[in-house]
Amino acid sequence: MLSNNDYLELLKVVKENNCQIILAGDEKQLTSVERGGMFEVLANKFGSHVLTDIKRQSKNWSKEVARNFADDNVKSSLLLLKQHEGVKIDYTLEDSMSRLIKDWSQSKFHHMSVDYYSRNKE
Repeated sequence: MLSNNDYLELLKVVKENNCQIILAGDEKQLTSVERGGMFEVLANKFGSHVLTDIKRQSKNWSKEVARNFADDNVKSSLLLLKQHEGVKIDYTLEDSMSRLIKDWSQSKFHHMSVDYYSRNKE
């Protein structure tokens, strides 16, 4: 999300050039590090539309997962993911790291990227 200063600069350019602007975002997202929250203020003042048609997921169950997460229904999403083998659970850090490395090395994309995961206490 943009900071309030970024919005100010953007809206100045819009006004100077006699333009219209369409903002797209999610007020539930974390705000910027700098002072923020302007997106929600603007949406409330000028109105907004909610897009509900999910395009990124092709399977109905994965669309339901996305909808559930958007509605803060995490438990239902995790149950669906487990049901469709979309989540893997390990009970130790060592097991998780071993599985991650094994899965990555067997994937067709292993030569393209490296994923890094850590916890705050490490």
